[in-house]
Amino acid sequence: GSAATLAVASGSYLQQFVPLGPIGQKLAAVALLAIVAAINVRSTRGSADVQNWSTAIKVGALVIMSVVLLALRRPAPAGAAPFWPAAFTPSLLSGMGLGMIGVLWAYEGWQYVTFSAGEALNPQRTFPRAIVIGTASLIGIYLFANAGYLAALGTEGVANSDRVAAEAVGAIVGPGAAKLIAAAILVSIFSAINGLTITAPRVYYAM
Repeated sequence: GSAATLAVASGSYLQQFVPLGPIGQKLAAVALLAIVAAINVRSTRGSADVQNWSTAIKVGALVIMSVVLLALRRPAPAGAAPFWPAAFTPSLLSGMGLGMIGVLWAYEGWQYVTFSAGEALNPQRTFPRAIVIGTASLIGIYLFANAGYLAALGTEGVANSDRVAAEAVGAIVGPGAAKLIAAAILVSIFSAINGLTITAPRVYYAM
């Protein structure tokens, strides 16, 4: 289910390169899942190598993008929504709860690494370190990226965007660069699907 959700989400970014109708987006999602499945069926070691490379690409792209957005940021437009609310109302708290769904989705998946603990060397030592260091690094990368989005689009622009990274880079650098970010996000989605596919079956393997 998680892999399918990610595959469907890739459709909106693919449209940065080719126009896709509703059927085209579904076919693209199925094709992405089939490619990941083929990689993992062929070789677990090969899929692990793919995971390492795709992770390096997406982290590097996020860091470079954030640096560019913060370095070339524009003044906030007049009348933009304030960064901090004047008062906490029930509707605001409800919106914060809704926003937490996206936050939890962004961090969801840390538990998948534990599925391969039975095949790891000295997991009692390496897994706590990996989870703490990995989660801390992810927090820093996400906060850095979001600071860049806000610098480029302002609060209103971020709130109204469905493809915030691509639109932020497009607003600062130009539409050509937005396609590069869309490509990096597609790599990120591919990496996430591959990560799910390589880790979850380890439970069945152990059983």
